[in-house]
Amino acid sequence: MSRSQTAIAAAVEQAAHVLGHEAGERQDAFRLRQRLPSRNSLVFFYDGVTSGASGIVAKLIHGAQGGQLAESEARRLRDLATHFRGGDGLRVPRLLACDPVHGIVVTEEVGGVRLDVLLRQALHLDRPAVGDAMDRAVVACARAGRWLARLHEIEIRSVADVRPFLIARLDAAIERLAAIRITTWELERIRAYFLSVIDTDSGARPVLHHPDYSPYNVIVCDGGICVLDHSEVDVGHPAEAASFWWAHFEWLRLLPWIAHTRTAALQDVFLDALATGPLEPAWKRWGVVQRLSYMTDVPASGRHASARDWWQRFWRRRLMRWLRKQEWTT
Repeated sequence: MSRSQTAIAAAVEQAAHVLGHEAGERQDAFRLRQRLPSRNSLVFFYDGVTSGASGIVAKLIHGAQGGQLAESEARRLRDLATHFRGGDGLRVPRLLACDPVHGIVVTEEVGGVRLDVLLRQALHLDRPAVGDAMDRAVVACARAGRWLARLHEIEIRSVADVRPFLIARLDAAIERLAAIRITTWELERIRAYFLSVIDTDSGARPVLHHPDYSPYNVIVCDGGICVLDHSEVDVGHPAEAASFWWAHFEWLRLLPWIAHTRTAALQDVFLDALATGPLEPAWKRWGVVQRLSYMTDVPASGRHASARDWWQRFWRRRLMRWLRKQEWTT
């Protein structure tokens, strides 16, 4: 057994202790169901062995900052648990264990369906415009707007200026975009545009920012939603996460089988629930740039890898075309 496997087994045993399993039962309290690679981590899903026991999720974060990110996620989950108790349908996962040395976080599994899966059902042209899937999508998008609004209500006392955080995320996005062969001239033009936007909007109140706030990280569960992946939650601008969410729906509209009217309606439902007013064109561009920047040339692996590679290239081409139509002047 490798060091990481040993560490994961120990973290799972610690989670079993938190969930009330007796000492002799902890080692065999869960059975591995699935391993799922993601952008910067490997996620392990476990089923409870005893009848009615909840499952758990162990995330092994890769890279030199894995331990720091795991510790950050655990700290955020502890803090957010006091603001998202779930009684009104707005939740975060329950933290069970953290191993910052090996970059491992263990949470209780949230039963339900990912919102991106529900959206594919609700927005498909072959599906009825009115029905269970669309009704559930409307409710979930409204709750997602309210969840983000509550995140933004949490007071940040230690930061007065959001600009350094925005510039750092902009530069990271520009660096990722350079890997997908966008020309230096285009990158310089995009960076100059957003630096101007940041200076113009420099008086915005800093808020907590979820950098991957999208339907991929929202579980629609009984009575509400649960938002996942808090390892990189940091300080940001109030429009950042909303722009990333908006860009996901704009991205969906590139598909020929997606109903555009329904997609736009769900964008409006989210923004209405967020209650910050219309999203400015500059922030819409910010969201698309950030989303495109994650479509790098990292090769897909496993089953259906060639299909995923094809889709990755498709999204890049379409979103780059979208960007080239923009007026990069303020």
